[in-house]
Parts: sequence; structure tokens; C-alpha cells
Amino acid sequence: MSACVVGAPQDLNPWPMKISTTFKLTAGLQYSNKWNDKQTLNLAPKYNNQIYTNNNKRVTQTQIGENQSNESKSTTLSNVSRSNFKLNATYDVKLDTLNSIKFTARTNFYNTESDEFTDGTTTGSDGLLKNKQQKRIIAMKKHPLIPTTAY
Repeated sequence: MSACVVGAPQDLNPWPMKISTTFKLTAGLQYSNKWNDKQTLNLAPKYNNQIYTNNNKRVTQTQIGENQSNESKSTTLSNVSRSNFKLNATYDVKLDTLNSIKFTARTNFYNTESDEFTDGTTTGSDGLLKNKQQKRIIAMKKHPLIPTTAY
């Protein structure tokens, strides 16, 4: 797990500030088996999982004329979870002393889920609220079966 903070120190203006937290897990395996000096099987599964959270804060000031300005502040919190499973397999058969045939298959299964929430306000230089924004985006991408390629 790792965390990082990008922005100004707390005693100064803390805008813009980005805080990220990440968790990663990656695992893989290599299996090979040869028998009868004629057949070879190789399997290589691999798994990857990432979960991360980003907290982004931003402030902008826009000058309107000589004496008027607007200040916009927004906070965006996003949570993302990604997982991926890959499998590579080969099967090699020696037909005779001069010929062999090799089958190769590759698959990829992956899933991504994300949730993002933004809360923002715009105020005038007099401090009066001019605009308020709240939005939420939820997205899911699932690809449980990518066609296997064989050659």
C-alpha cells in the first residue's frame, strides 16, 4: 500500500491538492511438463488486482472586470477497482523426427469498477453563492470472456 500527497504545505494555500492511496496485488505461475519426449505442456496463469482512491481538491479564481472575481472550489473523490486474469498455454507434440505441431492459446478476463463523486461551489468576491454542483459517475466494465486465440 502506498500513499502520496501532492500540493502546498498546510500552512500555505492547500489548493490544489491530490491525495492517492493504492493497493496492488500481482501473482503468476509457470508450469511446464514434458512426457514421452514427444509432448510438452506449458501453462502460465497471471493475476493482477489494483484498488486505488484519489481525492482531488482544486480552487480557481476568475477576474471579471476590475472589481469583481469568482472563486470556484471543487473536491473529487474517485474509487477504482481493477482485476485481470491472463492465461497463456502451449501444447507441443513431436510427430516424428522432422515434424511437430504446436498449439498456443491466450485468454484475458478483466473487470473494472469505478465510482466518482464531485462536489463544487462558485462564489463571488462578496462571498455570495453563485453556483453549486454535485455529480456522481458509476462505471463498470466487465469482459468475462475474450475469445481465445489459437495458432
